Amino acid sequence: MAIEPYVTLNGSFNLFKINSLKYFKMFISIIEKNVNISEKDDFIKKYNLIYIGKYKSYDIQNVRIISNKDNIDFYKVRIIDDEKYNMEKIIPFSFHNVDMERVYELYKNDNYILKSYIDYFDIELIN
Repeated sequence: MAIEPYVTLNGSFNLFKINSLKYFKMFISIIEKNVNISEKDDFIKKYNLIYIGKYKSYDIQNVRIISNKDNIDFYKVRIIDDEKYNMEKIIPFSFHNVDMERVYELYKNDNYILKSYIDYFDIELIN
């Protein structure tokens, strides 16, 4: 099964193209968390990241819902330790109440994700 980041024909960005919806997992390592926003441009250059767009994520217990203006993706999140977790694509469901809601700008390349919030950003490695 192939999993790869991709941009759709209409220019929207999906985190991952999934050739088989049966099963897929991505392992993520947190490189740096809560970095001062003043250092964002340096990290974008260091990791050669591309601006993807504005995203919103919702957390409901161990489920993370990630949306942009075109797509909504649902993932089961399993925390491995303080610096590692994995996300497994799951079937969408209706939701109303959430534990946490965050809006961020997403920058990405093949291996790294930068999530830029208002006052800070996080850098993650996709394994």
